[in-house]
Amino acid sequence: MNEYNYATVSLNSWKEYKAFVNDLSENWAYRGQANCAWVLNNAIERTDFIHFHKGIEADFVAEFQQGASNYLNRDEMPKHLIEWLALMQHHGAPTRLLDFSKSSFIAAFFVYEICLPNDDYKISIWAINVKFLKTKAVEVLSEKFAENITSDKKFIDEQLFENFFTTIIKAWSFRLSLFA
Repeated sequence: MNEYNYATVSLNSWKEYKAFVNDLSENWAYRGQANCAWVLNNAIERTDFIHFHKGIEADFVAEFQQGASNYLNRDEMPKHLIEWLALMQHHGAPTRLLDFSKSSFIAAFFVYEICLPNDDYKISIWAINVKFLKTKAVEVLSEKFAENITSDKKFIDEQLFENFFTTIIKAWSFRLSLFA
């Protein structure tokens, strides 16, 4: 383990990879990266945009929303921040979101689509236990925002999400790296 609380599992072949991910439950989400030295950073973190000013992401969202009105009718307009961010991400705008797949094979496809591994570097396929992450998120949010979370379903409403999402860049990391 390291300061970010993730484990690295080194695998030497596609066969080993398939066997390893086959033993994981459906609770995992995957992200392929072409270089195992890269940490999990979103597009805003990978650029200097965030250093221009703290409200740069809000500016990106506002600009995107203004432009989207030329292409979407009223019924198609996203209603919540997370929907706007997902639409922006889909169109290549820098956001705080990070793409993951429920398929370990799709994650591997994206790595190999970009490059073929060689001796100079190794690829990574990150696996995150989504069920564990959701449980930890509810624990952390319950401590800080107890009045906003309904106790019967542990449901986080849109307002809480926007408050949390727009004010906290990195809260916790629980991740596993494969092929490192």
